[in-house]
Amino acid sequence: QPDVSPDGKSVVFAVNTMGTTTLTIADRDVDGALSNIRPVVTGEQYDQVYSPRFSPDGKQIAYSAWGRGGFRDIRIVDVKSGRSRDVTRDRSLDLQPEWTQDGKSLYFSSDRTGIFNIYRIELETGDTKLVTNVHNGAVSPTVSADGKQLVYLGYTHEGYDLYAMPIIEDRLLPAPPPPEDRGEPHGRAPGEGAAE
Repeated sequence: QPDVSPDGKSVVFAVNTMGTTTLTIADRDVDGALSNIRPVVTGEQYDQVYSPRFSPDGKQIAYSAWGRGGFRDIRIVDVKSGRSRDVTRDRSLDLQPEWTQDGKSLYFSSDRTGIFNIYRIELETGDTKLVTNVHNGAVSPTVSADGKQLVYLGYTHEGYDLYAMPIIEDRLLPAPPPPEDRGEPHGRAPGEGAAE
């Protein structure tokens, strides 16, 4: 799941090693060859990272992270310092972050209502909007360069298709709260035995 930095000089991707995926970055030369391959974030055993995306200024990376306890949330890491922070932290599955062109918000897919839809969160305030409101599923958001169109992968009884919709601010809905009725995690990572 690679992503190339806006200046074309770096590539970020996930590396799988014995069941743990690590967010990794590499320098990219003019011919596309990679060098100086190194981890950006090193998590615990069995942690998983998905869908890394560089911010428009190339200074941050947003990604979806699965960790102990069964949490799947959106995180942001500073490329230079390696410091990361949670953007979401709840019992819903939050996937596939996509930056807005101004770098102030992220679009992402979440199943917080039991159905995957596309949401947008303002990074400074945490204000979250429901962008799509489908009955079957909407994932993998991509926003046009001018910020006026959303393209996503939608699921219906006929399978998966690409959909496009205009982003009209006054039609966005306040996001419903994350679920509170999902059971508590058992606290074990995959591969750990059931016996304590």
